[in-house]
Amino acid sequence: MGFDAASVLPVAGLTAFGSLALGGMLLGKRVTATGAAGGVGRLVVQLASPVGADVTAVVGSPQRGTGLTALGANEMPVDFEERCNPFDLILESAGGEPLAAAG
Repeated sequence: MGFDAASVLPVAGLTAFGSLALGGMLLGKRVTATGAAGGVGRLVVQLASPVGADVTAVVGSPQRGTGLTALGANEMPVDFEERCNPFDLILESAGGEPLAAAG
């Protein structure tokens, strides 16, 4: 990885880590990230899954979600209508309708 690509990792990484920290102990919690195909969303999946969270990665299309299950996503819906269970922590970065539908 080149310096240019590596230089942005702290921004996305600290955003994902700081947002997850707001949720406290994640073991057994239902966590969802909208825009999970993006940099922050992918890192949310990678950080939340190993500590025992049930991670739902919401993506714009199945193609955009390639690799998210390998990173630890338990589910990968295209929208919230596919999953009715409430979440303990919602990390919303897509904007618009997904936030209203998640709540």
